[in-house]
Amino acid sequence: GLGDVYKRQAECAGSCAEDIAAYLATFVVQTASSSEALSSSSMQPVQASSSSAATSATTIYAYNFGANEDYTDTNGQTFTPEKFVRASAGQTTQANAGNITGTQDTPLFLTNRWGKWTMELPVTTGHYNVTVYTVEDYFDTSGQRLMNISAEGVHLANDLDLYATSGKNVAHSLSESHIFVEDNSLSLSFNASTDNATASAILILSL
Repeated sequence: GLGDVYKRQAECAGSCAEDIAAYLATFVVQTASSSEALSSSSMQPVQASSSSAATSATTIYAYNFGANEDYTDTNGQTFTPEKFVRASAGQTTQANAGNITGTQDTPLFLTNRWGKWTMELPVTTGHYNVTVYTVEDYFDTSGQRLMNISAEGVHLANDLDLYATSGKNVAHSLSESHIFVEDNSLSLSFNASTDNATASAILILSL
């Protein structure tokens, strides 16, 4: 290094100037080469580790209330006709075909279940994301429908007025994450304090 150069210069006291000059030239060349190699190395792209890739949620249930056939939405999720419904006062009905706005998946909202009902969905112990798709397709003013939806006792909707929130024939969704189930059954409840609950589809994801 340069320390060796200075030591050698002191020892020879000017009698070896040519040797020192030659050594310095060699030192500069070696230093420049090392810098180029470091710069080249630092420009190489860093490859992401496959072990750090994020995991996605898994679809457990996807039901389209009142439907007679499967429907695959714009995200590639397939909804099948409903199962596991326990209706105390619930019926299915056809919504206003073709008039639903606020969504690219109009067919998902063309049928619904209305009334009061519950569902018990078989699952394993764990956390789940629950999404309910609904639309106000009947009333033209607010205050006519105030509905409640819960999953394992956790409220997705509490006296929800769909018309006041979204308007008529406008798609609306409700979602709640990390619903914990430990008894192997995900309990859903649909009811209303005024008129009836209404829902077009549900999507259950395992987290």
